[in-house]
Amino acid sequence: MTRRTARIERGATTRESILRTAVRLFAEHGMYAVSNRRISEVAELGNSAAVGYHFGTKDELVRAIAHQHGERIEYIRVNVFPEAAGSTELRERG
Repeated sequence: MTRRTARIERGATTRESILRTAVRLFAEHGMYAVSNRRISEVAELGNSAAVGYHFGTKDELVRAIAHQHGERIEYIRVNVFPEAAGSTELRERG
């Protein structure tokens, strides 16, 4: 394995760790109560700026979480609530 490949894999692992940790902390404490620094600490990253390095802002982190879970959310919306599919009523859309 080359150094570049190892660095890319470490980066992907760190990114996944941040996402998992952020989802858990946001669920437990709310998005606004959790800082990027706290996410780094709980994920045991050692670098308090790791979240910013990998995602930029908290908004970008939240977008990445939504993107990661988007397909599953859409599947549930369509399959669990099929009566809402195609509805123009906002309250039926999920």
